[in-house]
Amino acid sequence: MIRTTSAALLSTLLFVSGAFAQRGPGGVSNETVTDSDCKMWLDATELNIPDGANVSIWDDISLSQNTNSPTQAAVVNQPVFRSAPSASINGNPVIRFSPAQFLVLNSSSDINTNGPYTARTTFMAFRTGTDVTSRQMLWEQGGTVRGLNIYIFNGELYFGVFDFANDGDGTPAYGYTYTKVPVAPGTVYIVSHMFDGPAGALSGSVSGFLNGAAFQTINPGAGNPALNVGSLWSHPNAPGLGAINDDSYNESGAINNQTGQQPFLGDLAEFIAYDKLLNDGERIIVENYLASKYGINLTSNDFYDYQATFGNEVIGVGRSGGISALHNVSQARNSFQISANTAEFANNPNEYLLIGHDGLDTTMWTTTNAPNNGDYTQRLGRTWRADHTGDVGEVTFVVDASILPAMPTGFTKYCLVVDKSGGALPDFNSAQTEIIELENTLGSLYQTEEDIPDGAFITLAVVDPRVAFVSATGIGFEASPLGNNTATTVGVTLNYRPAIPVAINYTVNDNSATQGSSAPVDDIFNFSPVNVVSFTAGNRTSSIAFDILGDVSAEPVEDFSLSLVVGGGTTAGISIGAINTHLFTINDDDNLPKVGFNNISNAQDESIGGVIIQVNRSGNAAPAVSVNYQLRVIGGSGTATAGDDY
Repeated sequence: MIRTTSAALLSTLLFVSGAFAQRGPGGVSNETVTDSDCKMWLDATELNIPDGANVSIWDDISLSQNTNSPTQAAVVNQPVFRSAPSASINGNPVIRFSPAQFLVLNSSSDINTNGPYTARTTFMAFRTGTDVTSRQMLWEQGGTVRGLNIYIFNGELYFGVFDFANDGDGTPAYGYTYTKVPVAPGTVYIVSHMFDGPAGALSGSVSGFLNGAAFQTINPGAGNPALNVGSLWSHPNAPGLGAINDDSYNESGAINNQTGQQPFLGDLAEFIAYDKLLNDGERIIVENYLASKYGINLTSNDFYDYQATFGNEVIGVGRSGGISALHNVSQARNSFQISANTAEFANNPNEYLLIGHDGLDTTMWTTTNAPNNGDYTQRLGRTWRADHTGDVGEVTFVVDASILPAMPTGFTKYCLVVDKSGGALPDFNSAQTEIIELENTLGSLYQTEEDIPDGAFITLAVVDPRVAFVSATGIGFEASPLGNNTATTVGVTLNYRPAIPVAINYTVNDNSATQGSSAPVDDIFNFSPVNVVSFTAGNRTSSIAFDILGDVSAEPVEDFSLSLVVGGGTTAGISIGAINTHLFTINDDDNLPKVGFNNISNAQDESIGGVIIQVNRSGNAAPAVSVNYQLRVIGGSGTATAGDDY
């Protein structure tokens, strides 16, 4: 017998901040300071025990104020933990039940001792065994008077509820009421049990969903929502998981003193119980979370397409049908929380944004595929991917830095990184990648808003803020006649997109050019009076502007240098990057023209699309001139193939 709580402790540590909410499965739950409406969450992935070990306790990882962990003290009755690939479901471990193996729960106000209960939503991810004919109790709470249960019999899965007594809730008694759907042997299912039992009236129902589809669409008649039920009064018999614990009830009548009987003969991977009726938007998000994790293609409302590679911990915001069927804040066990503006969901009755990850490391920062090619930038090893249905507008990301690795020395900015290129693999150096500063809002919380395209890749990064020139050299031309000046800029870039304005100083070194405003004596003028280049909030590129003076005098080629420096106008914490100087060459337009490439080499990513290679002429601007070019020198070196690569 092996028991461990280390994985559960790790999950608890990930949720230390009271500022976050919606940390249940799929990011669906409501947390108060000490409680959650997700009352039980059992996930075999969280058990840190060897393959084949007996399970004496299955730790409840919900944030309910009560710990509802099923246990089994008798070794002979303990189910078995299976994590070997041959036994797993989509690589995720399971709890394997065999005859006489089951778990029991202590009675709890969350589940059975604090009635009346008017609503309950229960999810299960499980795999049937080879036998789906004999009676198999997956879950039951209550005895022979009141309760609800989920069981298999004669190739069908039953969802039932019953309350045979008139109690203090004013609800009339009602008999065993159920809905059912066929199931096959050796098959993985995601099921949702929905109990809606109003107090004082028999106007409620029991309904079910199998792999996202309503029972009634799969099994009309018998699978229709079971009607004429009301609230469920307290029922103190302790619940059973994987078999009956003491008493229960089914479509044939009462079950008395049957502890350990009607055992489940399959594998259970995840069990989730809420003390409320989830709306359709919430239910669909939880079903997509489970389906992505366990490799199930939902037959209805399958809104996440990247489960094969990014199917872990899927969270989402979305709406199904009316605006009341909305879920608008989500986190679960992820490193960030997402939310969207409620008004955005008024456009379409079926809008979702779902985000899942690749399961890679979040305990350290790495330069592998880091933005800025890893220069002064590191990222988490984990990547998330987004899937849109409809358009939810800008999404707010909130990160609690206390759950992230410590910042490396010299790094001061947390950033959200979004690769919007839409490629098959994440490329956080693509031209469409945004490196967005997360602004500190309160304590260890950081936040930003960003539009997330369908298929975008997402990660978190830390940045040592640096400013650099876009290139080390540039070229410009005089104009004629005298007084016809050419407005010119030199590009400067910041290694992230700032949340607030940023500035840095620069100096101008004349070299062979002369700074001043008197042509033809001078060559350049009109720099910023304070020699400061500024970046507005939300923009990581800027420029140093100046004018090239025009004249009609034949002059040699001249140049000057720009240098970035930390000075009085520099924003605190900003340093200088690798390209810290820029040599700018001025070509005269009054000499005979010469033609040449702007740069002797150029490199671009395959994903860049069209490429422009700049050719410059010096000397006179007139007359028009032309020059031949050749794509590749015959017999020259090179590995690219015309027609295939360019």
